[in-house]
Amino acid sequence: MNAKSFLLCVSTGEIKQLSYLTELDLSGNRLSGTVPEVIGELTDLSFLMLQDNELTGRLPSSMGNMAGAEEIILSNNKFEGLLPQNIGYLEKLRGLRVDNNGFSGPLPEDWKQKGMSKFCHVRAAVLSATKASTGC
Repeated sequence: MNAKSFLLCVSTGEIKQLSYLTELDLSGNRLSGTVPEVIGELTDLSFLMLQDNELTGRLPSSMGNMAGAEEIILSNNKFEGLLPQNIGYLEKLRGLRVDNNGFSGPLPEDWKQKGMSKFCHVRAAVLSATKASTGC
């Protein structure tokens, strides 16, 4: 399977076969479409890099199941809507880049309590649609 078709044709069964995958870098491949719900089944994935593509839609809430996630980079796509609240519960997450997308609204309130507001680039990207100050 080539990188360009990965997000569009992967099935639940195929994702389960990748359960030990720790790093997925599909950046800069002109991928289009949405991120499938089954991405959350990659619980050992430490690094997810999907930046610099043409990905659209909302992020699936299943991304909050990616317990091993340390770095998620989604910059420079066409995502929209709110960030899934459960991404803020990923205990190992130390980097989340969502700049240059169409996300809107404030960060979920419990992200602030969990220290996720320390990611200024997340705050700036999300809050820019509401014209609020990031405090960074």
